[in-house]
Amino acid sequence: MTKTGNSKEGDIEAGHDLAHELSTNDAILHPKRLDALNCSDVPVLTYHRYSLIRDHQTCRGRNGGMLVVPLVALLVWDVFWELLFLYAPNEGLRDTVSSWGPLINPLLVPISFLMVFRLTRAAIRFWDSRAAMGKIIQTCRDTISTASVALASPRRLTNKAGRMGNVVSNKSYSIHDELLDKYARWLCAFTIMVKNFLRPEKRKGWDDDELFNNRRKEIGPLLSDSEAQRALTANHCVLVVLDRLREIAHDICFVAPLGDGGMHQMGQAALYKQLNTHIDSLSGAFGAMERIRGTPLPFVYVSHLRTFLLLYLLLFNMHGMASFGWTALFALFAANWALLAIEAASVECERPFGWSPNHLPMGKFCWVIGENIAQTIDEVKQQSGVDS
Repeated sequence: MTKTGNSKEGDIEAGHDLAHELSTNDAILHPKRLDALNCSDVPVLTYHRYSLIRDHQTCRGRNGGMLVVPLVALLVWDVFWELLFLYAPNEGLRDTVSSWGPLINPLLVPISFLMVFRLTRAAIRFWDSRAAMGKIIQTCRDTISTASVALASPRRLTNKAGRMGNVVSNKSYSIHDELLDKYARWLCAFTIMVKNFLRPEKRKGWDDDELFNNRRKEIGPLLSDSEAQRALTANHCVLVVLDRLREIAHDICFVAPLGDGGMHQMGQAALYKQLNTHIDSLSGAFGAMERIRGTPLPFVYVSHLRTFLLLYLLLFNMHGMASFGWTALFALFAANWALLAIEAASVECERPFGWSPNHLPMGKFCWVIGENIAQTIDEVKQQSGVDS
């Protein structure tokens, strides 16, 4: 999402630039930032594992908006044909249509195969999206742990030896702390930018300014106003963060002195490779979700399925009304709902990045990653005798 203009910059500057005033952990766990992340999600619906009754009592989360029009149209279709059977001059019309059963029923076989494949692919895409997000969470934990331990190692060694300042100067320690703080802040920003990129640019009930300002609140004091503006208004916001992470990873390994007693040059190269592998993994997991969002099933498959599904339902409802009359209305309505809801469920699950009770709670994932990063930094610094 690309947005420019002085009005947006003014909105960003309204009390958010605390990046240089708060510690990294305070910035990550800032209450207003966490509240904004919480508001970015729609509450996710979960089913009761052991109850077959409770979940039937709600229509929420069933993608009903996609079902209303075809269900009403089929109901009108049923009433039309029953009235036609009752008042048509041709008294044999009902018997003629009721004899079509052997011709209509075979259509259900190919439609069933098409719908099973459709729903299966949608479920796989949903799970692949969740697995990719899980990979991002895991990699964030790995990379912040690796960077934290590496940067804290010289100080920890000197503390254990009781020779504070003999291995690495206090100035070098401050460089280590600064780079670790930058890496942690941009790592938290990465997951937020992934969420922003994958989700639609419009949200029902929110105008563009409200959506943009809420995304700025999600970043909060993690980044300065200029850094946040740059990331939020970039054509590809995730690439901005990935480039920044690689730059900081290079500085961690080759700019910050790790001390004569800290790490050999070969160790620095190995650390650089490790951090870049982590960043590659983040990029790959995001790429998997980007492909899922941008590549639905081919048009020819879905259009063929929907065409013959509707054709089958029209013929099936004609035959049902001809065979059973008004008493068939409820059974036909239930059958229509059952078949149409499979397609509706597939549509709901194939790209699970929006604001639906069935979609991934990506704001919650950002929250979890932030808490994990803050905990790692706090524990490593405590082990090294540094206040976080």
